[in-house]
Amino acid sequence: MGKEVERQAWSNKVEFFLSCVGYAVGLGNVWRFPYKCYRNGGGAFLIPYILMLVLVGLPCFFLELAFGQFASLGPFTIWRASPLFKGVGFASIALSVLVSIYYNVIIAYSLFYMLVTFVSFDGDVPWATCNNPWNTQFCITESIRITEDMNETQKLNITLGRMNTTCVDNILNMGGMNFTDLSYNFTQTNLSTCSYVGRYKLPSDEYFSRYVLRLHEATDFGDVGGISLKLALTLLLAWIFVFFALKNGVKSSGKIIYFTALFPYVVLVILLIRGLTLEGYMEGIKFYVIPKWEKLATPQVWVDAASQIFYSLGPAFGNAILVAVINCATSVFAGFVIFAVLGFMAHVTNQEVGDVATGGKKMSRL
Repeated sequence: MGKEVERQAWSNKVEFFLSCVGYAVGLGNVWRFPYKCYRNGGGAFLIPYILMLVLVGLPCFFLELAFGQFASLGPFTIWRASPLFKGVGFASIALSVLVSIYYNVIIAYSLFYMLVTFVSFDGDVPWATCNNPWNTQFCITESIRITEDMNETQKLNITLGRMNTTCVDNILNMGGMNFTDLSYNFTQTNLSTCSYVGRYKLPSDEYFSRYVLRLHEATDFGDVGGISLKLALTLLLAWIFVFFALKNGVKSSGKIIYFTALFPYVVLVILLIRGLTLEGYMEGIKFYVIPKWEKLATPQVWVDAASQIFYSLGPAFGNAILVAVINCATSVFAGFVIFAVLGFMAHVTNQEVGDVATGGKKMSRL
């Protein structure tokens, strides 16, 4: 019989702890948690979220770590202890594959933006302006909000500027009016049907949706379009990084984890500071921290809270209390970062914070 290969182990407890933090803290905190919170009434979502952490997340995560440390086996072979549950091992491996593929696409997006930033180091990045071939008439960089210090003519010009002028002209002509008649009572017409409010986009939004992803070229779900060479190359680069990070097992990944587990917090702090300097950030923060209590009576809020705990902690996937608390605290902290930016987006596009984002895949309309 051949000699059994000795299983690699972490060099020290710090590497193991940071690997758990790096595993638990990720897109689930920065991307998915703010969206779930946004969709379920802001601060009201935190109540079922914390309850699910205490009642479900902590026990499951503790059980998984204890089981794994005791047996020191992989997600499939560990079920020698109870062969009936081998399917759980297969399922966790399959989910790991799917999540790895999905997350590497997000890493490819990040690498693409990083490379474009380096290329544009001496000037403005392309998503800073609306003067690009992919931008539409709805791209704006400055706020179109009406303020109290404006006179009636300025308010009227801004109002008309946010409308389809052909539609407005048709309605005014039907009433024998024109644009120069400032005494016309707009509240008595159906000019709201001509409004462009809700369709305005920031240049960064249009850059991602129209240039990076080219979503406007797709006609339906089955029309995936051609291969984007720029994204294909950055995706290949992302997989190369993953290969070199894992090729020596925990010996190499344990060293890399010092950077990958801690650097996201540096980025979050930088983004929060930047977000708090943007106009309208306070409206986003208020939406985040002021609960809509009526949402607690909705079963979907509790379902989303439970699913978020399982998604971010990842129990049944591979000091448990400290990792779980760090994971959830990171989600709450990332919420301030995201909602500060949402407040700015609402301010610029003259919308309510609750209307500025839709969908679950990104935090702005495509």
